[in-house]
Amino acid sequence: MRPWFERDPELLAREISELERLGAIVSVDEEALTTGTLRLQIEYSVGEATLRLLGIYPDLYPFFRPEVLAPDLALPRHQQPISKALCLIGRRTSKWYAEDTLATLLREQLPHLLPLVAGAPIEAVVPVEEPQGEPASDYYNAEAPRESFLLFDGSWSIDPTVMGGVFQAQMRKVARDDRPELTVQGYITKISGMDGRTLAEWQGPRLSQIDDLIEGRWLRLNEPILGDINQVLDALGDERQQWLKDERRWPNHRHLALSAVLYPEEVQHRVFADGWLGIQWLASRRHRGFRQTVGTFVRTSRAGPEDLAARMPATRALQDRSVAFFGTGAIGAPAALELARAGVGRLLLVDHDMVDPSTIRRWPLGLSALGALKVDVLKRQLADDYPWTEVEADTMKIGAAEVENDAPQGARLAALLEGQDLVIDCTAELGVNHLLSELARVRGIPYVLANATPGGWGGMVASFTGAGPCWLCLRHALYTEKSIPLPPADPAGELQPPGCADPTFTGSAFDLTEVGLELVRTAAGILTGAAGGYPLPTWHLAVLHLRDAEGQRVPPSWQAVDYRSRPSCGCRH
Repeated sequence: MRPWFERDPELLAREISELERLGAIVSVDEEALTTGTLRLQIEYSVGEATLRLLGIYPDLYPFFRPEVLAPDLALPRHQQPISKALCLIGRRTSKWYAEDTLATLLREQLPHLLPLVAGAPIEAVVPVEEPQGEPASDYYNAEAPRESFLLFDGSWSIDPTVMGGVFQAQMRKVARDDRPELTVQGYITKISGMDGRTLAEWQGPRLSQIDDLIEGRWLRLNEPILGDINQVLDALGDERQQWLKDERRWPNHRHLALSAVLYPEEVQHRVFADGWLGIQWLASRRHRGFRQTVGTFVRTSRAGPEDLAARMPATRALQDRSVAFFGTGAIGAPAALELARAGVGRLLLVDHDMVDPSTIRRWPLGLSALGALKVDVLKRQLADDYPWTEVEADTMKIGAAEVENDAPQGARLAALLEGQDLVIDCTAELGVNHLLSELARVRGIPYVLANATPGGWGGMVASFTGAGPCWLCLRHALYTEKSIPLPPADPAGELQPPGCADPTFTGSAFDLTEVGLELVRTAAGILTGAAGGYPLPTWHLAVLHLRDAEGQRVPPSWQAVDYRSRPSCGCRH
């Protein structure tokens, strides 16, 4: 596709004419045009300042804004310190209108920055700023190797009187094609002062396969140094650099070292917290008394418990809850993963089944899991991706005849349910449903049941919290009284796949997942609603419709249903 300025030369003419109408002197970078990019060199006088600017237009102009660079300026705020791009409007694309021009930005927005151009303090522009912070880590991370990361706990507040010390980190080195063994991945586990006093320790998740312990030095800055790695190192100076590196303790062979810089970072508009800049050093083998050292930024991110919960405040209390999850098939496995992603503290997964080729089209993990027990696969996956959730796995086949030397299943189940805050049942087995519902009821543990109908045409999520009817009451309402309409089902929605000993139901994963998502919402409400978290469901049963009675697709809809306890049922007493 031809560049936008070739497809619409009138748009290009409008850009230049409007800039000239402002009094700007404009020249087109002809060399950039040959590569399909429009770059305008602009000399523009505004107020008492005459600025040399560079306008760079995106390939998708006018749908997206042009960038305005000011190479001769070094503003303390509202300018990218490395690229020199000016922050004239907010980052969201909604701030730019396709009918606007670069001249619009210069006329309406640039005057707001003139106090900074004249040397005024940052406070001079605060009243006209958008209410969002400018974190320095955004600049550093843009310059760091993409694969690198160094995590820290955003709740740490280091004693402001301590100006430096040592830290420990768990890490691994990741090879890159262009620079083997350069990139660091890990998390800071302990911060200490010069006197060895512990100032902060990691309370977040322990990442799997990050096992190497490294120790480095850190120092405090009163304000961040904005710039690329060379600018930062130059500003630190030789003395502070040498102290951070601590080369006297380096081995003679090629190796990697790590340092950190603590600085006040703006995390919200004019709100500051401790920020960390990671610097990794790749040191070559010493030769004739000399050693070459290359410094590189490491991407830093906040990953403490509060940081991870910040985007999901309604489910914060999940981190203190424990859930027993029975059945990890097409509904249960995705739901278990969702609960862990939401931050649940402990999961007990109970299932005897293995991953078979015929199941992976609607199971969350594919061919890599073949031949393994479902609960073992999920446990490994959760340890890798959501390590804040403690996972236990049990392969009990509930209802099977006792195997010699095994403890009785009744005793095993009683032990498994001890200390649980919720029982979730996705087994699709009536006998198991009945048993688990009763075991949970007599222990006062909430119980949630989820299933889908043949064909994946619909499904149900039922919750039993001890303040209403029981599982037998639901069965009575569905099949004896028939006071609750059953969700739609495919009359031909069961089959026995070749090689499988039991019939199963048909249905697509993207339909069955709808049941699992409502299951997770229900569980989150039961587990956190009383603490002011995710809203508690006010109904006992939710019925899903994905098809009508003839099998035609309808928009997914959930119907909330309530029913009463049977007069003669023991759950009333």
